[in-house]
Amino acid sequence: MGYHREVAEDKLTEKIIGIAIDVHRSMGSDQAEQTYQEALTYGLRKAGLEVESEKEVPVTYEGKEFGHRYVDLFVENEVVVELKVVRRATDKHFRQLSTNVRLLEKRRGLLINFGARRVEVRRYANDHLAGAEDTDGAEGAESAEGAEGAEGAEGAEGAESAEGAEGAEGAEGAEGAER
Repeated sequence: MGYHREVAEDKLTEKIIGIAIDVHRSMGSDQAEQTYQEALTYGLRKAGLEVESEKEVPVTYEGKEFGHRYVDLFVENEVVVELKVVRRATDKHFRQLSTNVRLLEKRRGLLINFGARRVEVRRYANDHLAGAEDTDGAEGAESAEGAEGAEGAEGAEGAESAEGAEGAEGAEGAEGAER
């Protein structure tokens, strides 16, 4: 099984996506990012997950720190979660996620956009860290509405839209993320 497929079938990210869907279903798509962040943090902790909000990530060069970035949510010391409230998540948002995953030397991340009619999710798999040979920065795509375990369609964009599907599974793309 390819590494990016392993990430797409990951139970932890499925749980995070399911809770994000619940938050969106309850709050709609017109709240502030901070409001979604607090609600998602609450839901994840209620589900028994360890969550760190606004985790500081140092940016270094040759061992010297030159600044820092912040990750919206860091779940179970494993999954980097970047939140957005925009009409449509862009490649720039995805690059932000991929950069933060690499800086933290983690294997996977989720970009969750609450601003669309349906929750939009893009997965990031840090293939380089996993030692996979196929692609660095594989991206998964999923879409589900109203059914548990509904499968999404493959798309060139690699965006996932999820509403009402707990543990949504989907198709994968092997789009590389820019560095």
